[in-house]
Amino acid sequence: MEKPTKLWNSKYITFIFLQTLNFALLYFTFPVIPKYSVSLGYDLSQAGVLSGGFAIASLLARPVTGFCIDNFDRKKVLIISITVCGLATAALSVTSNIWVLLVFRLIYGAAFAFSSTTLFSCGTDCIPEDRTAEGVGYFGLGIALSAAIGPPVGLLLNNMFGARILFYIMGGLSIVIVIWILFVKIPKITTVKVKEKVKLSPSSFIEKKAIILAVLVIPFAFSNGFINSFITLTAESRHIVGISAYFTVFAIAMMVLKPISGKMQDKFGLSSVLIPAFICTAIASSIISFAGSLALMIVAALLMAFGQGAGQPSLQSATVTSVEKARQGVAIGTYYIGLDLGNGIGNIAGGAVADALGYHGAYILCAGTLVAGLVVYIVYALINRRRNHEANV
Repeated sequence: MEKPTKLWNSKYITFIFLQTLNFALLYFTFPVIPKYSVSLGYDLSQAGVLSGGFAIASLLARPVTGFCIDNFDRKKVLIISITVCGLATAALSVTSNIWVLLVFRLIYGAAFAFSSTTLFSCGTDCIPEDRTAEGVGYFGLGIALSAAIGPPVGLLLNNMFGARILFYIMGGLSIVIVIWILFVKIPKITTVKVKEKVKLSPSSFIEKKAIILAVLVIPFAFSNGFINSFITLTAESRHIVGISAYFTVFAIAMMVLKPISGKMQDKFGLSSVLIPAFICTAIASSIISFAGSLALMIVAALLMAFGQGAGQPSLQSATVTSVEKARQGVAIGTYYIGLDLGNGIGNIAGGAVADALGYHGAYILCAGTLVAGLVVYIVYALINRRRNHEANV
């Protein structure tokens, strides 16, 4: 496929919008499913498992997604996977049994792995080669914004119609995405026949250059997954009114700060963005751990906006630019393994810790994972610098 000459072309905008909507539908459920689970009589641990269960299936499916989109028709992959996402979400309305609900979440998770990875792969095709990092960064911003906008919209629809109707609405929106995709031309990555290309090996499913980046995104996803799922219940337990303002401030601040962080990364490198992102997100999680007022929650939202808005997109950009075009699908799948792992553990482990030690302990755990991630990155950066220095000597 011939690369476009300008960034904001029609297909690029289309795939950013579709990916943002795809992730927004996921984040609609983050605060709703724990509330729904508790309303059915389940405890916080069970609510965490149900909320984060999708990420476990998504995690297991990710290695296969990269291989498939690099070798098969991406349009068919999108149509099938998003249709399954819609059906699995709508099916949540038909039962109150937690094990059946978990099965539907697992099906959704596996399908979401295919849809999100494929949409991102299609989007990177529409980015000029000299603006790859910038273009990928806006994709990351769209995902980060969906994490900010999705939860309050989900809560609003839940309050207006109830969880069961919300699940049907989400299923319907998934079908809208599918119909839209039917009218979008998606070229194949290569003209080489599948039979000639497919040679299975560990590298067919995992890109080793992206492993460290996948590890580094785990702390961001861990804190993001738990906070988006449980901050509403946390606010209710502390009698904080108007917690939806947290998401509003988060979204607005992210839109303002993201272009700044992108320019910093382009000019000064990954460390200039990622180190402050780890620090800001850790401080934000710590503030939420003891916040007893909406004002403190808003302060946390501002810090979280920079941390999440800079951290995840910068790592996503680094993932795409670290490999050649033919390996981008596998690299993206590898990166999303870290994202899924963080989301899943954040909801499941966070819910269990909240059940045992209270919300305070769970948010401190989030902060601890971010500090650990910062240490890992500093060690990685120092080792890389030493290697580069030795190579140039």
